[in-house]
Amino acid sequence: MQASKMLMMIGTALATSRLGRDVRAIELSDVLGAFGLAQRRSNIAQNLALLGLGAAAGAGIALLLAPASDSQLWFLTRIDPLFILGMCGMIWWAFGWQVLCVALAVFGTNFPSRFYWTGGAYLRWDWLFHMTAGVCLLKKNKPILGGYLLAYSALLRVFPGFLFLGPLFVMVQQLFDKKRGPVPWRRVDSIYLKVVLGGALAVGTLVPISLVTSNGVAGYKAFLQNSKKHTSTPLTNYMGWRTVITYKEQEAGRFLKTDRLEDPWKDWKDARLKTFEHRKVAYIAGILAFLVALYFAVRGFSAWESAALASLMIAVVPELTCYYYSFLIVLALLYQKRKEVGMVLLGVTAATVFIDWAPTQFLPRKFPWVYLQMPTWLDEQYTWMSVATLAGIGYILYDFIVVARRQAAPAVAGAEGIAPPATAAARGEGGETAPPSGKEPAKKKPRSAQHRRKTKARKS
Repeated sequence: MQASKMLMMIGTALATSRLGRDVRAIELSDVLGAFGLAQRRSNIAQNLALLGLGAAAGAGIALLLAPASDSQLWFLTRIDPLFILGMCGMIWWAFGWQVLCVALAVFGTNFPSRFYWTGGAYLRWDWLFHMTAGVCLLKKNKPILGGYLLAYSALLRVFPGFLFLGPLFVMVQQLFDKKRGPVPWRRVDSIYLKVVLGGALAVGTLVPISLVTSNGVAGYKAFLQNSKKHTSTPLTNYMGWRTVITYKEQEAGRFLKTDRLEDPWKDWKDARLKTFEHRKVAYIAGILAFLVALYFAVRGFSAWESAALASLMIAVVPELTCYYYSFLIVLALLYQKRKEVGMVLLGVTAATVFIDWAPTQFLPRKFPWVYLQMPTWLDEQYTWMSVATLAGIGYILYDFIVVARRQAAPAVAGAEGIAPPATAAARGEGGETAPPSGKEPAKKKPRSAQHRRKTKARKS
């Protein structure tokens, strides 16, 4: 057995080194040339390919080390803290310490994603690191690598793929903007194309590796079956737009949970599924409304801004367990663009803590105090936390669509040459106003030396 493991290790090392040499011969221009994006020499493509090969080699080594010992498990539980530290380092590098402080405040005070749920596990925060690092790389003008990490995160948890909606919406807007040129496909900025290219490279390198290391196509079929099972099984700590739309007070867990059944929550689960079928149209309409709002909100946004704002769709489309709402740290990065984003998100996280605290539960259970009782069962608490989160992201969309553009209107008008009314500071002596915008005042002709001598003689 040890001999076979040693041979497998040697084979993995040889294959990786040979493939590494072959990949290093590939230039980025070879890949980008077909898209008309090759401008300068770069080693990004080689680095991305080597990253995929490293993942394959790591998977082979992990198989060789199985079964895991207690010491190995101890080290495995330290992987996620390293991901969190790496995420903090990436935010600091890309946005600075002020944005990092706001993002960590949102991350640390959000009750649904507290350490209680996934603390001590391993590889439960890898998706968040790659998603956050992808946005940070977009901020530092590294769109291919940023798109690669965003797609890597999507391949791990699917829902991070919503971040691509932002850049795609901007691309569509540029494509139909005739002011950007006569040729439609040349109107799109190359940075957005590079983000999509990075995502395509991730799919092209990581999916084949997963087919080899994860039981081939059968592994993906099992993943789909498991996903269908989860979507058809309501949980008390689910959050999202679907959780809100399927809520009925008379169908809450405090009324329908019964210990007489093998599954005490069966009646509650069946009621939730039945209500969702009746309200599916409203659920779809809500998704479309958020998509339309996002489309208008990202107009004129950079790649990282549009991707970060699109992360709010994670709270709208899927129904996820509460601990995945740690994604709000990505939305908090928009604090650099609008300070209001940080204040709104901190208000949301404060509301989630207040809902869990439920201080009114200690009031007397009689009229009129009974109507002020806050829920203490998890299914209702996470429903109201979903309401608070959706209200917060709804206001953020409104702020970008209406408030931010209204505040920017005077600056745009000034840039277009519309002069503001003359102020007291712009007035000359004697109360006369300054000349109209665009006209310079008449300059006095310089006096000659002879004229100066005559003036001096006259004074003397």
